[in-house]
Amino acid sequence: MNSDELALFAKVARHRSISNAAIELGVDQSTITRHIARLEQQVGVRLFFRNGRGTALTDSGAAFLRAAQKVLDAMDEAQGVAHALAHQGPARLVIAAPPTIGSVIFSRLAVGLLATYPATALHFVEDMGSHVLKLLTDGQADIGLVYAPAPAALAWDSLRLTEAIHLVGPSDAAPLGASFPARRLGELPLVLPTTSYGLRMQAEMLARNLGITLDVRVECDTGSATLTRMVADGAGYTLMPYAMVRDEIALGHLQAAPLADPPLHRGIVLAMARNRDTAAGSWSALQAVRRIVVECVREGAWPGVSVDTENEVAALVDQPAGTGIGI
Repeated sequence: MNSDELALFAKVARHRSISNAAIELGVDQSTITRHIARLEQQVGVRLFFRNGRGTALTDSGAAFLRAAQKVLDAMDEAQGVAHALAHQGPARLVIAAPPTIGSVIFSRLAVGLLATYPATALHFVEDMGSHVLKLLTDGQADIGLVYAPAPAALAWDSLRLTEAIHLVGPSDAAPLGASFPARRLGELPLVLPTTSYGLRMQAEMLARNLGITLDVRVECDTGSATLTRMVADGAGYTLMPYAMVRDEIALGHLQAAPLADPPLHRGIVLAMARNRDTAAGSWSALQAVRRIVVECVREGAWPGVSVDTENEVAALVDQPAGTGIGI
C-alpha cells in the first residue's frame, strides 16, 4: 500500500460513497473500487460494506481509518515543514562567478532573490574562474555560474547556456560588419589576457586549428573596464562577450562583431559542490537562480547568450578542460 491508496480510502470513508469520492477526484468509480479491493486484499480484512445509504466502514475499517489518518496527518506535517524550509530560503547564500558573468547577472539575481527570500543574507563573489571553482569545491560558495566543463567535484544543474564571443574594436576603426571571419584574427593587433585565462586559451586553440598566429600586442590581466578602455583608445582589438561591451557600444566608444567561420563560444553552467550537505533551502534557491537566469536570457537582458538544447550540451562537455577557467 502507498500514501495515495490510504488517501483514497480515507476520502471514500469520509464521503460514505464511492460515487461521490469519484466525482471529487475526477476518476471513474471502477478505479476507486479496484484500489479499495486491492487495499482490502493487502490488509486481509473487509474495510467497507454497502448499506441502503451507500458505503459504510466495517469495524475493522474504522480501526484501519484511525491508523491511516495518523499516517496521512504525519505526511501532511512533513510536507508542510519541507515547504516552509524551501520557501524561507537558506539563512545565508553565497553565489560566485567570473567577472564576465557576475557583472551581467548579479544585480538581477540580487533583486530577484531578495524578493523571493527576504530573510536570506546574500553574498556575491566575483573572481577568476579557477578561484570560483575552488570556492565551490571547498564549500565557501553555495552556487556558482561557471564555464563548462566543470570538474567532477561539482554537480551541474540542468541549465546550460552558450555565450558567443565577439571581436571588439575602437569605434573609429574600419567597420567590423555583421560578423568577422575568424581566419582574419591574425591580421589584427590584439589586447588579450595571459594564458591563465580561459578566453585566451580558447583564442589560441582557435588559431592553432585555423593555422594562423595571433598578434598579441598587449597582455592585460586587469578588469574588463581597463581592457576595453585600452581598445577604445586604439591599443588594439580584443575578444569579449557582447554583454560586457554593450554600454560602450551604445555610447559610441566601441564596435563589436561575433566571430564566424567558425564562431567562438563557451558554455556556462550552474553548479554546486557534489559531496556537500547543503543548507536548508539551498536547493530551492538554486531553482530560483535558474529561473532568474533563464528569464534574463529570454528577455534579452543578457545579449549574446542562449539556452542550450540537449544536443548542444554534449558538445560543451567534450571541450578541453582548460576552457572551464575563464574571465
